[in-house]
Amino acid sequence: MTIPDSIIIVGSGEFGLSTALALTTRPNFSHTKITLLDRLPFPSADGSSIDSSRIVRPDYSDPCYARLCHDAQQIWRGDIPSDPLHGIGDEDRYTEQGLVLTAEEGSGEYVEKSFSTVGRVLKEVGARCELELLKDQAGIERVCKGRTQKANGVHAFGQRGYVNWTSGWANAEEAVRFVRKRVEGTGRVGFEEAVVVGLVEERGKVVGVKLGDGGERQADLVVLATGAWTPGLVDLEGRTVATGQTLAYLKLTEEEYQEIRDMPVVFNLSNGIFFIVQHDRVLKIARHAAGYLHLDSDGISKPRTAVTHPGLEIPEESRKEFHEAVKKFLPRIPHREFEKTRLCWYNDTATGDFIVDYHPEKKGLFLATGGSGHGFKFLPIIGRHIVDILEGVEGAEYKTKWKWPQQRELVVTKDGSRGGQGVHVYLTKDGKEHREEKGAGFTAKL
Repeated sequence: MTIPDSIIIVGSGEFGLSTALALTTRPNFSHTKITLLDRLPFPSADGSSIDSSRIVRPDYSDPCYARLCHDAQQIWRGDIPSDPLHGIGDEDRYTEQGLVLTAEEGSGEYVEKSFSTVGRVLKEVGARCELELLKDQAGIERVCKGRTQKANGVHAFGQRGYVNWTSGWANAEEAVRFVRKRVEGTGRVGFEEAVVVGLVEERGKVVGVKLGDGGERQADLVVLATGAWTPGLVDLEGRTVATGQTLAYLKLTEEEYQEIRDMPVVFNLSNGIFFIVQHDRVLKIARHAAGYLHLDSDGISKPRTAVTHPGLEIPEESRKEFHEAVKKFLPRIPHREFEKTRLCWYNDTATGDFIVDYHPEKKGLFLATGGSGHGFKFLPIIGRHIVDILEGVEGAEYKTKWKWPQQRELVVTKDGSRGGQGVHVYLTKDGKEHREEKGAGFTAKL
């Protein structure tokens, strides 16, 4: 490749920051001007990388991602002192107290494949492997109490599954802040707040970005690391879709927190609901499923967030389901309203694989997107793999897996990790729900 004199990276979340950091470590880019643009002050309040907690797990049915997470966990744990992001897991930014993957009878295929895959992969790489198969509800209840067996009144959340004590969770916002400081410390990257609304093209080549104030910024290469906002900036012809996933946060009393503080992350793959007990005495409840769509007049789903719509809460349907899940799993916690709720916007692909590739028809445009709701755990290492592909490194490990996908279809992610029935729910202009089966067409009116 021809080394660009200037690069604009749009988006200062996980993919954008990690790409910027990796670029600063490559000799080929030592004289390249690198600018990172974001539409909001850092950290972007509605970005998918900014949250109080994200699961970090090698528990995949796909060995590629299991191995990738193992590599990331070495840095999360601080096992590689020479790494540019050494220390990212310190100060409670990473907590490893286990993950319980569960399922209902008749829907545990992903759990079974994950158990087999992660056990094999971790052994192959010589990593710790602390897995235990859970064949019944009693086993699930036992491990959900944590290794200290303190949690009282924990009921089974699923009928079968397994526990991996070498999984955990990260404080996403604090981890991203840590990476930002490391990028700033290089002195190589310029940061600017600017709303990017499109691309500047000349004779079939992208030469910059259009800004919301009517201005433009020029660069030899534009990298879109814009997550769920990507389909609104470039036509991906249905290869990705922005889906809103629901999150809720329940403030715990000190007594409640002390009872369950050592509980592993618990993830029911049949319905997609999971629980994380955070260090700030908050129980996070979320769902990893088909998600909600918010469609514009052209049928493109675009994020609807509390930034663009102040006061936005999750739909009542999800709120009720979360309350029922807490009642079933932790009945000792009395019913109370959530401290807050949030829609977190994924950029989904059909297979759950990322899109990290040059656009096949727009020279000068590189995509680092398609996180599909599972990319954050790779924060410590994803940038170096992105830049391997961008730079054209021979044998780049994930070049084929993350290449520009050929399928063009209504995306409902089918990587096996999503709960529910593969149904998208549409948010209308007033925020109400409109349920339609997948493939029925984009009919919600805005």
